[in-house]
Amino acid sequence: MTNYNTYLDEAELLKGKDSKRYESVLRELLSASPPENFISLEGRILLAKHLTWKGEFDEAKEHYKTILEHAQTLRSIPHQIAGYTGLGHIELLKEYYDQATEYLFKALQLEVEDYLCETHAYLYLIYQIEGEFDKSFQQLNACEQSAAITGIHEQLALAKLMRGHFWLSIDKYTDALQSFNACINISRENSLPAYESYALAFSGDVFRPIDLFSESGRLCRYAVDISNAHGYNFLRLSFEWRLALSYEGEGLLQEAIDLFSSSASEAKSSNHLMLNVRVLNMLQAAYKLNGEDKKAKEILHQISKNQAALVQQKANEQVGELLELKEREIRALKAKNQSFTHQTQEFRELKSALVHDLREPLRSISGFASLLDKNESSDLSKESKEYLKLIHSNVESLDSLLKKLLDFVSVDAMSGDTLAKTDLGLLMKVAFAEKKKEYKIKNATLNLPSDISKDIIVSKEFLSAAFLELFDNTFKFQSV
Repeated sequence: MTNYNTYLDEAELLKGKDSKRYESVLRELLSASPPENFISLEGRILLAKHLTWKGEFDEAKEHYKTILEHAQTLRSIPHQIAGYTGLGHIELLKEYYDQATEYLFKALQLEVEDYLCETHAYLYLIYQIEGEFDKSFQQLNACEQSAAITGIHEQLALAKLMRGHFWLSIDKYTDALQSFNACINISRENSLPAYESYALAFSGDVFRPIDLFSESGRLCRYAVDISNAHGYNFLRLSFEWRLALSYEGEGLLQEAIDLFSSSASEAKSSNHLMLNVRVLNMLQAAYKLNGEDKKAKEILHQISKNQAALVQQKANEQVGELLELKEREIRALKAKNQSFTHQTQEFRELKSALVHDLREPLRSISGFASLLDKNESSDLSKESKEYLKLIHSNVESLDSLLKKLLDFVSVDAMSGDTLAKTDLGLLMKVAFAEKKKEYKIKNATLNLPSDISKDIIVSKEFLSAAFLELFDNTFKFQSV
């Protein structure tokens, strides 16, 4: 029998020393061990955290979702907390604060305080960003208490990092440096390079407001080097713009511009559009400071374009997440083999949630775009106004698709319909002929395999509607 613990033991020895081999060992563990296994869950958590620091958010999210799925089967509350907290952390890094809060609250509801240090830390940051300082202070205290209870080095380092962040936010620079130094010491002693690099970068943030730009740059450069050595590309990009600000403070404008430019480019190529827009704003300010107004204006156009792409990306991700969530719920319902009446009620509830959840982000996007057009119109370039029109157009297009999707998944559309043996080929031919006639396309043909099933048990009306929608889209886009 394979001893899967050996993989975790090897990973522990490699942590903070050889990131590539560390990741490789964790992947070997997941390949070798059954997914519904506590050791496999532990390895998957470590890998997901590692991928998060690298900025490989999509794969990390898939691992966290797998953790949740198997942790629920195994009834392991600590692993469920890790899954929800990990997902919340990714959304926090992407600056999707509503989604992050939703995941983190799901972790809090499991009410096992020993495992909630990270959850409290991320909620502290969100409340700080949103200006809810009383709530943020409560979460900070809860984070420190949880770390003190467990004595886990990673949690102790995180608690010190958050305490330093708090002191920095109220301009208590000496206290902030003490907390960051404590985090650095714990991190170095226990091979925690992500927290060490964060503490160094935040220490650099302490020195910029008091015009000690050289010291700030030294610390930020150290943070960049550590994150780069471990392949933590997202962290490195987050620290590079801090280093560029230090260059700017020292009067090294060209060095700052070069670093802002390369970081923005890499952020975009890595699909970190929120980070890209943030760095481009800093680059624009640097160009203006350097008297390069033409280049500053060009960057402003890039910002407008990338903001439009960011809005679209966020909407697509929200829709995808919600659809995936609903699909999981539907699969769970089927697996439980509940009665049709109960399933119908569940589907109606899902439809109601979809109507609100899927279309509300679109309304917000459209509303904010309209406000921008109304209030800032005189300051926007012609190209920027075109981007706003593009936002409105894409929102309307996506809203139309959602309406069709809701009609498609609506159980009400199947009211009174029953499952029966159906000729699949005949259904397709009828739907094809109807749409071919509607679009007046004479030369279109439908080639079906000879062995297509003629005796399947389906909802005839529902499947017929699906084929009509399929061929409608086929002819519609063919005729464009």
